[in-house]
Amino acid sequence: MVDEALPGPGNMARDHALLTSLGTDEATLRIYKWKYPTVSFGRHERVRDRYDRELAAQRGIGFVRRPTGGKAVYHDRELTYSVVFPLARRWGIRHIYKEINRAFLEALLSLGVPAIAAQLVQEYSPGRSLDFCFQDYMEGELIVEGKKLVGSAQVRERGSILQHGSLLIGQGQECLQALCIAGGYDMTVPGPTSLVEIMEKEPSWEDLVLAVMGGFRSVFGGDWSEEGLRENEQEAEAHFLKRYASDEWTWRK
Repeated sequence: MVDEALPGPGNMARDHALLTSLGTDEATLRIYKWKYPTVSFGRHERVRDRYDRELAAQRGIGFVRRPTGGKAVYHDRELTYSVVFPLARRWGIRHIYKEINRAFLEALLSLGVPAIAAQLVQEYSPGRSLDFCFQDYMEGELIVEGKKLVGSAQVRERGSILQHGSLLIGQGQECLQALCIAGGYDMTVPGPTSLVEIMEKEPSWEDLVLAVMGGFRSVFGGDWSEEGLRENEQEAEAHFLKRYASDEWTWRK
């Protein structure tokens, strides 16, 4: 599913709806954008009183809390994806994570991007506060010259798993620091990279979508079809939209 650009709450509600509406012996890949710049927080991340909501409003930046874990991400110049899989002995969490990264690796290599899967967790000296997703990387995440290019997060529910994340087309993660009121985050650590920096031009959206879809088809195989939301998914989306549009949910921690 190559989707329309939605506000933050709409994107999270749709991802969650796909997770809870998954049929037997099927999986879903969704590729999408954001209607306006948005900061997303991990499900359990503590962010209350750490961000300047008034400044964000002046800059046209929204906030939303994800159904998945992880750290804060600034969504703007990126390709965002979500993948929903049924969990089984053959398709456990670790295996799905590894295969999704492999699909993105094939996509990036097809575009001439020299990405690799990180072999080790990025480590820094004690005392550094790394509260943004793209400040560090975990084993298996995709990097170029030691800098993170794709960030992902997961959640498991009803026997299925949702993994979604961002492929950075351009920079912008520094906006998180500008919006911080408190926390003293150390921005001297190596930041992320982006396709614009690597390719020295901005790839077209169409080329990116084709590359990502090609990578997934190559790694996962199976029969693919393009279709919109089914009736049960639309009902679930309307239900979850109330949660993700709520300040009570976004700022609950």
